[in-house]
Amino acid sequence: MASNGKNKNFGQALHHALAGLVSMVRTERNARFDLLAAAIAICLAYFLHVQWYRWVVLAVCIAAVLAAEAINTAIETLANAIAPDHQLQATGRAKDLAAGATLLICLGVLAAAIWLFGPGLLACF
Repeated sequence: MASNGKNKNFGQALHHALAGLVSMVRTERNARFDLLAAAIAICLAYFLHVQWYRWVVLAVCIAAVLAAEAINTAIETLANAIAPDHQLQATGRAKDLAAGATLLICLGVLAAAIWLFGPGLLACF
């Protein structure tokens, strides 16, 4: 990294971003669950032959959940570094808010999944 803390170029920024995502997947159980759920959703969309625009919605949903998980993990990491013994009420509140935001994203994605897969699944029965 440059001495001012900024990336020197796009390649370096991309490298750091990918390293962060790999770290998240390696260390966070929920991120691995999210990836498994994404893989299942992709397989389901393939087998149900969903329309192209539903694929776009699926991609946005997957990205939103993974982004929310990354933000949540970043906030938790910083909060734990600031107050490792959970002595600061503000760090606990920040972690709760980040987890709540992730939950809201997941609930929205669940609603989208009903729209995405509902018609195809109903047609199977």
